Amino acid sequence: MTTHRVKRLPVDTGRSGWEAISRRSLPVRTLDADETADWLIIGAGFAGLSAARRLTRTRPGERMVVLDARELAQGPAGRNSGFMIDVPHNLSGGEYTSGDAGGTMLEMAQNRVAIAFAKEAAAEYAMPRRATAATGSTRPSPPRSRRSASRCA
Repeated sequence: MTTHRVKRLPVDTGRSGWEAISRRSLPVRTLDADETADWLIIGAGFAGLSAARRLTRTRPGERMVVLDARELAQGPAGRNSGFMIDVPHNLSGGEYTSGDAGGTMLEMAQNRVAIAFAKEAAAEYAMPRRATAATGSTRPSPPRSRRSASRCA
């Protein structure tokens, strides 16, 4: 087993812009008493809420409790500006990606699966279409040979 020592924790950068302008329609619920559940999910970020959603589909009728230290989306998941892109990006370097062409294509495919998952969840919860409005970055690129031909024409 490998052990890693945590040297520092992430810094809380404050309130996100979307949180500052949003109005919550439901009051914050606190855990005031003992709860009994089949599943306990700690963290209401992308992973925790995705796990809860998946469990509601694969384990209908079982009770889940999602706990978070803060209100929903007040952590890192809520501070991402609310957009998803399929293009890999390595902000520390001069290139979009640090991998080879195959790795880049794999990462783009995985990102597109995540985007499709988000659109499916938005539709399931009757969110307005603008919640997952597509920009050019979520549309599949034409095959390379077609792009090259159109540039030469």
